[in-house]
Amino acid sequence: MTGLLLSHQRCGSSALTRFLRLACGIRAPMEVFNRKSLGKSLPGWDTGPTEKIDAHLTATLGENEVVKHIYGDHDPSFDARLVQHPGVRAVVLLWRENVHAAALSAEIARATGHYNRRPEPGERMRPIRPGRVRQNAEEMRLARETTESTVRSSGKPMLSLRYEDLYQASETGRRDQVRRVIDFLGLDITSDFDEAFGRHLAPARKINDDETYALIPNLTQLQQEFPDLMGGDVGGGA
Repeated sequence: MTGLLLSHQRCGSSALTRFLRLACGIRAPMEVFNRKSLGKSLPGWDTGPTEKIDAHLTATLGENEVVKHIYGDHDPSFDARLVQHPGVRAVVLLWRENVHAAALSAEIARATGHYNRRPEPGERMRPIRPGRVRQNAEEMRLARETTESTVRSSGKPMLSLRYEDLYQASETGRRDQVRRVIDFLGLDITSDFDEAFGRHLAPARKINDDETYALIPNLTQLQQEFPDLMGGDVGGGA
């Protein structure tokens, strides 16, 4: 049976997954149940019989110790089916209390090409709309509440983990948090733990840099709209 890592965007779930792979020597794929991945591995999944989807979930969950999934991309019924699947034994719910920081980070990643590619030299990126950031933040908040309710209703063991705790400044604190995850999922620690920790869980890796900000055409507007976020805690990979 498999541990399920559920997260909304820009919570550091990719870094945590990479850490667990190396630190615990496990198979832990990234977002194998998102729309793009399902379209490749299971063509017609969204119009096909439910038995076909369930068989795919069973096979994928059975092949891995931990599976990462971004919630909110699908209809909530799909995420509920995943959570309630008998192959899922426990759920880590990773979320970000500062949803405006997460939403702004997601828009910066889209606008600067970080999600799919780096922009070409001299390429002008599209402006980031503050209204869209606020809308996304509200959608993230609602998705977390819906997902947490779904997990609790399922009766599956759940560990709720905040981005702000996982990537706190204190190294001791960060180590305590990842050990909580490891213990909760019942994983073993390998000799690569320290290497994995240093490579993937440094908080400085979660902050956008000046080079990134320089690509945003309406940077001044964003600094005025979000004065507490720009230049501060707006990092956080998926």
